[in-house]
Parts: sequence; structure tokens; C-alpha cells
Amino acid sequence: MTRPLGRLLLLEVARINWSPALELLLKRSEPAGLFFKELATVRLTLELTRKCARALGPASFLAVRDQGKGPLCDLFGASADPERLASRGDEAAKALGDLLGQAMGVAGLNMNFAPRLDVPEKVPTFANATARASHAAVTTGAEAFLYGLTRHGVLPCAGRFPGLSIDPNEELQVSPVVGRSMAALWSSDLVPYRTLGSRLPLIQISHAAYKAYDYEFSRPASLSPHVVEGLLRLKLGYRGVALADVSAAARAASIDLAEAALRALESGCDLLVVPAEEGPLEAVLAALERATEFGKLPRERTEQALARVRNAGQQLAPPRKEPSEREILRLEHDFERFAGALWAD
Repeated sequence: MTRPLGRLLLLEVARINWSPALELLLKRSEPAGLFFKELATVRLTLELTRKCARALGPASFLAVRDQGKGPLCDLFGASADPERLASRGDEAAKALGDLLGQAMGVAGLNMNFAPRLDVPEKVPTFANATARASHAAVTTGAEAFLYGLTRHGVLPCAGRFPGLSIDPNEELQVSPVVGRSMAALWSSDLVPYRTLGSRLPLIQISHAAYKAYDYEFSRPASLSPHVVEGLLRLKLGYRGVALADVSAAARAASIDLAEAALRALESGCDLLVVPAEEGPLEAVLAALERATEFGKLPRERTEQALARVRNAGQQLAPPRKEPSEREILRLEHDFERFAGALWAD
């Protein structure tokens, strides 16, 4: 039995490990792709991504999250400290994007949950380290990073819309609430999206609640039609894929995973990140299929979401040839040299 609604799901894999259980999970759910939270060695990662690509078919997403401190930088032995990176300006951001794009191609990956377009209270990854973070600095730094990343055929997924002012070294609260006015969001947090939106094939929606758009009924932005359809689609005119982390949204709204997935789709999100675990995954798929069958979730909405995901998938670069050991060693050296340059006087 085919399960077309599986193409609305991106499975979050906690560990790099190909197994019969994972293969069966992919066959049963037919997802749009996988999101790897951790990576192993370059060779093991490449072996896994190629097996996943064969199991999922063409135009499938194989994603990580790395903007200088993440699994790719760990894989190649060098991380980029956010404050040091900020002090080196836009050229450093472009060089980092270029390195990560090369590394993703070598490892068989094609999507990165980056850049972060949040305008933090303190110095963000892309801003001037000598001044308080500004939306202009975040925008120009992210633009440079995008140039480096996308020239290697990697799809960026920026986040977290519509913006969340935080210290980048602190973890988010389970259910943060943003009290900024519409005018404040428009003139600051939304500037990176207003400037770069047409170049972003995917945007991740925040799981924070925004009083400016949901004052009476507090809910995560990813479950809010006021934020996704009203602000992102209508006011900003965004036509790409809106992505939601369903686990984060479910925790923030104190509801179960299946209900969060359904509400995210109803609110206008297109691609849903869910755990690669049989029980939760089956619960989400079954809920979406029932809602579609009985009319709670209009078929026009799922068809629209599927079309957006399919269009993004068509932008993926084709798999590249097997990297040589020399190429891998050269890339490791380039990462090491880049990290060293950040700390040079």
C-alpha cells in the first residue's frame, strides 16, 4: 500500500545506523527524507546516506543542522565559534557556507537547517561582535553564508520564523513566549526573511508563541494560521516550504504528536519533522490519513503541501561521485585551517 502523505514527513534519526528496522520503517512510511542529528565517520555517513537515497528514491531530503557548530564540523574535526566567526565578517560566513556545502556533498547530504535568522539579544552567529546584534548584520551574514552553501547544490532551511530574540549560547525554553509587537517584529526580526525569502526554498517555523498574532489564544507559531498563512504566505508572499518540528510544537502546546502534526498542516505548514520511531510515526500518518479521508483535513491543503515539497525536491543536486581519500583529507585540512584562521590575531 502506498502512503502519499508520508511525503509530508521528514524523519528525525538520532543515530547513524542502517538497520533492517530503519529500512522497513522507510518502506512503510515513504517519507520525504531524513534528518540526521549525529554523524559517524565520512565513509559510514556516505554509506548510510546512499542506502537511504536508494530506499527513498530520487528527490529525497537528507538533512543535518550545522552552521559552524554541529555534526558536519565535528565530522571534519573543526568547529567555528559563533563570536569569533562574527568578528571576521561576511567573508568568513561565506567561507563557512562553502566548506559546509563541500562537506555535505562528500557525505551524501543535500539539506541544511541553516542559516539561523534569529536576531539574538547578544552577538549571533552572523553579526558584528563589537555591537549589539542587528537585523542588518544578521541579514548580510546569512546572505554570504547562503552564497557559499548553495553553490554546492545544498538546500538551506532558514529559521525560526518569525524570529526569536535569544542568546545563541542558550537553549530555548520548552514553550517560549514572544511579546514583541507587530511593528517591532516587522522592523527587526522579519527583516532577514523580507530580504532573503525568495532565495529560501524552506523556512522552519518557530515553536514559540507570538502574542502579536495569537494574543487571546497562545499557541506555537507552527500551529498558528495567523503566523503561517497570514504573515508568511499573505503578507510576505512566501511560496516555498514551511517546515515544522512537530515534537517541539507538541511539547509547547501540551498535546500529542499526532494532534500537533494535524494542526501544523491545517495552519499551513508543509513538511513535518517527526521521530523515526515506529509507534509515533504510525500514529502521525494514521491521524493524517483519517483526517483526509473524513474531510477534517481538506485534500486541497495536502495537495498544496505535497506540491511545495515536490518542487523543493526538484531543486536538489544529483548525487556526486565517490570521494577519494585525498579529497576527504584535503577537506579536513581546509576545515582545520578555517578554524585556525578564526583564532589568528
